[in-house]
Amino acid sequence: MGTTTVFAAPPQEWKFGLFDCFADPMLSLKTYCCSCITYGETKAKLHNDGSCFTQALIYFCVGVCLVPCIMGGLGRGEIRNARNIEGSNVGDFVTHWCCGCCALVQENREVFA
Repeated sequence: MGTTTVFAAPPQEWKFGLFDCFADPMLSLKTYCCSCITYGETKAKLHNDGSCFTQALIYFCVGVCLVPCIMGGLGRGEIRNARNIEGSNVGDFVTHWCCGCCALVQENREVFA
């Protein structure tokens, strides 16, 4: 009997750059004006459920009470894990702290691509 070795695919890069947010001006505008909607849509698509309202509401409430980079960093890490994208949890939080709108646009484009 032989043994089977399974190799994990190497981590990949994001399909869209962090500062490519203006490649989709309408998405950028929507994210700038109401980032909770973009966050909710991205989470709904990632989990294949049709409702973005709950996730958007959670992001809004956490953003009002705490720093939005907490929810954003957690969501970014979830996307990275689901799509096998290279990165780290610290990098996820720092990305959302420094440029949350660009990060949300990048993540949305990644999930909907």
